[in-house]
Amino acid sequence: MKRLSASPILLAAAVSLGFAASAWAVGEFQVPAVHASLGNGDSRSDGYADADMRDSLSSKDIERTLYVNGDGVDVMQAPVSDPTDESRLTQLQRGETVKVLGDRDVDHVHWYYVEVPRREYDETSAGWKNTRGWMRDSYSDPLSGQTMKSFSTDPKIALPAPKEMAAGGCRSAFVEAMKTFLGVPYKWGGTSHSGVDCSGLVQSSMIQAGCVKEPPPRTAADQQRASTPIGSKDELRDGDLVFLSNGGGVHHVIGFIGQGQVIEAPHSGDVVKISELEQRLKGTNDRILFGSLLGN
Repeated sequence: MKRLSASPILLAAAVSLGFAASAWAVGEFQVPAVHASLGNGDSRSDGYADADMRDSLSSKDIERTLYVNGDGVDVMQAPVSDPTDESRLTQLQRGETVKVLGDRDVDHVHWYYVEVPRREYDETSAGWKNTRGWMRDSYSDPLSGQTMKSFSTDPKIALPAPKEMAAGGCRSAFVEAMKTFLGVPYKWGGTSHSGVDCSGLVQSSMIQAGCVKEPPPRTAADQQRASTPIGSKDELRDGDLVFLSNGGGVHHVIGFIGQGQVIEAPHSGDVVKISELEQRLKGTNDRILFGSLLGN
């Protein structure tokens, strides 16, 4: 995945919803910021207008924490009726928490504006922040095809606390979690077993491993930024990461699984697969970086 320019379709959709739009950076995308009118000519630049959003929510819902009710539930850039794959910021798994910041009805579909546990680097503040985006009130389960509620108020479905593991245990768990995605098709912004992209594979597998205190950043570029640098491929250990970078920055991440092998979600039209590290990197024109998001 790499940064995209603002979509004309998305921009038009924002305008048609009564929003003013300007460019802002979210994850690996350059998208129109959503500014909802406050009725006095003023607008907010943080992605939603408090007065506009909160009028349509009961007081108990504002800043409320809800639990994701299924796997692979989309978080989108904007609440539009026919979003594209490229407008998907990420996906969440069952039991993850979201904080409700606002809501809106679009073409008879109810959307929530939420803050989700996906870190991204903010160039303006030179620090990390949680991703904000839009989630439908309901979603289509990829396995059953049934329409399901996106959220639950039941804390019993919350993800368990990270497990304490012996040295190397987390690395092994992470590698085994990545292998459960073998054969899963590539999906832009995907983080589930119905479809996953390169950085989504890393993030979801770390969550599945159950031994990290917080999910790693969502994008390949941010994962590289947050990683501990490794000098060369000869120093790689199971669970370390290989990053590919070009003139536009880091655009791809690959997991090292030991014995000279790597696992990755390569690109659209392909599936998660294992290959030999030497063969995978042979002939590439990209700059190759190595790093780790794990401790011992």
